[in-house]
Amino acid sequence: EGVLWGGNPSYFPDFSHPLAAKWWTNALQEFHETSGIDGLWTDMNEPSIVSCTECKAVSPPFVPGDIANITMHTFDLEASMHYSTVYNMHNMYGFYQSRASSIAMALIRGKRPFVLSRSTFPGTGRYAAHWLGDNQSEWGDLQGSISGVLQMSMFGIPMTGADICGSGGNTTPELCTRWMQVGAFHPFSRNHNGGTVAQEPYAF
Repeated sequence: EGVLWGGNPSYFPDFSHPLAAKWWTNALQEFHETSGIDGLWTDMNEPSIVSCTECKAVSPPFVPGDIANITMHTFDLEASMHYSTVYNMHNMYGFYQSRASSIAMALIRGKRPFVLSRSTFPGTGRYAAHWLGDNQSEWGDLQGSISGVLQMSMFGIPMTGADICGSGGNTTPELCTRWMQVGAFHPFSRNHNGGTVAQEPYAF
């Protein structure tokens, strides 16, 4: 359990558990019957949370980058999952959720599934598409999206794209035009933002 936007509690199943896929399939089947979903978009599945009141501070032997507090915005790293601790399984969470989601959607719809995941691991491309996560409406993020998409292909996740025109901040007509030109060559191409100025092509 963790807190996400608006202070609402959210629950993250242990998708590495052998019974998780069956449970997830049943949950999605019920949701499909009421909502008629054709695909699945999984977000915040690093897993990422806004706050964790019960998380213990840990000092692991390796901390990536310049992160001062590795427990910030995630679960208690000493908590148990089916195979190991959250510390050891953290980077695999998105992979296991994508696998369970792909299996579930294929069974429910009887068609090739479409699953979009923010969190991935090498090999996730077998089960899900990926977007590069929240970015900003800045020229540097446009440039970074090119290498990001190419790198994900090297990791076995070819169906990848960025939030075209930027997810955060306000884009400009010039930046958005150039980004849409680049985005036409992204395998997964979508214009997406977080409620800032309109950036659909007709908005300019």
